[in-house]
Amino acid sequence: LILNADRCNAKPNLLLDADDSYLIDHEFTFSQESILNFNFENRQLEQKHSIYHLFHSTLKSKRDKQTFFEDFTFYLQSMRLNSLNAYFYSLANEGFIDYSEPILSRLNQIKQKSTIFVDCLKGSLL
Repeated sequence: LILNADRCNAKPNLLLDADDSYLIDHEFTFSQESILNFNFENRQLEQKHSIYHLFHSTLKSKRDKQTFFEDFTFYLQSMRLNSLNAYFYSLANEGFIDYSEPILSRLNQIKQKSTIFVDCLKGSLL
């Protein structure tokens, strides 16, 4: 869901403690290129967004991957995009450029085509 080719095992920028995890320094996550050039029709993720994914090797080695996709699909289809508006508003108040429209548009597209998107993810782990 989050396309960031700048993150991998070598530099994950993932903070973990006993109860929580935090992704940090993901400034390329919603880059204009990633948002505008995602093609659902070819049903394949680019390698930079699949085999170099932070958890790709861990997920690929799991036997029962289907449960991951069931949970992910549920959360993806249940995602309430309007709940992000408060965050965009807060960022705009801090002086950041309002880039909410392309981000919300991309997330809505993925939500609407969730079956295709999940199939792409599954295909990257075969």
